[in-house]
Amino acid sequence: MKWLFLLLALLPATAMAQSVTPNFTTGTVNSTTTSTQTVAETIAIKTYGGTQFSVTGSNVTPAANLAATTTYTVTDATKDFSYSAVTLAAGIIGTQDITRTITTTSTTQSLSVFSQ
Repeated sequence: MKWLFLLLALLPATAMAQSVTPNFTTGTVNSTTTSTQTVAETIAIKTYGGTQFSVTGSNVTPAANLAATTTYTVTDATKDFSYSAVTLAAGIIGTQDITRTITTTSTTQSLSVFSQ
């Protein structure tokens, strides 16, 4: 009898499967996705220039060819005179910073329809 019990224990068991029936026949899924992106940026603008020299005036006479070291004398001392000399070295002559923020929002809507 022990041998019979041992023999029965070694025999494979039969598996029983049940069928699965869904609880639905049709359906839909609505989905909405919204995303927002924000970009903050700064634009730095630098303007470069070369060496500049300019002279303006009235009732003055240069002593030699025009240059940064030229001397000027008043032409008629009985009249008014004006004299202006401007020298700009090479390099940055202007800067400008522009700061801006760009925000973008996008929305995606989807609809899925399914049936059995």
